[in-house]
Amino acid sequence: MRRWPDLEACAACGRTLEPGVRVCRACGVLLARPEAGRLVGAGGRLGAYLIECAIAAAVSFVVGLAVGLAGGEGSEIAGVLIAAAVYWAVSLCFWTRGQTLGKAILGMRVYKVTGEPAGFGTMLLREVVGKLISGLVIYLGFLWIIWDRERQGWHDKIAGTVVLRK
Repeated sequence: MRRWPDLEACAACGRTLEPGVRVCRACGVLLARPEAGRLVGAGGRLGAYLIECAIAAAVSFVVGLAVGLAGGEGSEIAGVLIAAAVYWAVSLCFWTRGQTLGKAILGMRVYKVTGEPAGFGTMLLREVVGKLISGLVIYLGFLWIIWDRERQGWHDKIAGTVVLRK
């Protein structure tokens, strides 16, 4: 297991670091993996989510239209089930790379705070359990990204992850 270094200065910007920090607060690099990129804030992450919503809506519309044109009893339910299956199949493929579809489009990737790329298990914990908990109390877990020093939402804290962009 890779551990973040106990550095006195950030390798990327040269700023003096507080003991025990995992992310440089001046430039936003993950100290265990400075080459991976910089932290992404709430705006970038919201943009990735909105892209995913737009793609999901477009896929649902196209599948619903195709199934509706085919007709038959229960075609609406079949269209919803097909669209959901397509969405989850695509999501699961991206999770193996530590991304979501929107993050991939915007050049973002999820890393563990130790510097390792997030794998499928970490992403499953983050995306299913963590995001459910983040949304429970008026979406406070997502809003947490705005004022957290390491730009982590509750789902990131649960899974031990950060989101970086090259």
